[in-house]
Amino acid sequence: MKYLQIAYERGWRDYFFTEFNPAFEKLRSDNRYIKILKKIRTDIDSLNQKLTSTSLQRDK
Repeated sequence: MKYLQIAYERGWRDYFFTEFNPAFEKLRSDNRYIKILKKIRTDIDSLNQKLTSTSLQRDK
């Protein structure tokens, strides 16, 4: 968990790798893991929304 937190703090946002990697299987019920994944998902959603907004603005 320590290294996952450090990776997140340093900008790592690979949600797919984390969520579907068997190496993280035992951590999936850990509240710290769930919180970090939620932060990653929120960051990704925010970035996607910014990209979508920017793309729409270019079409105008």
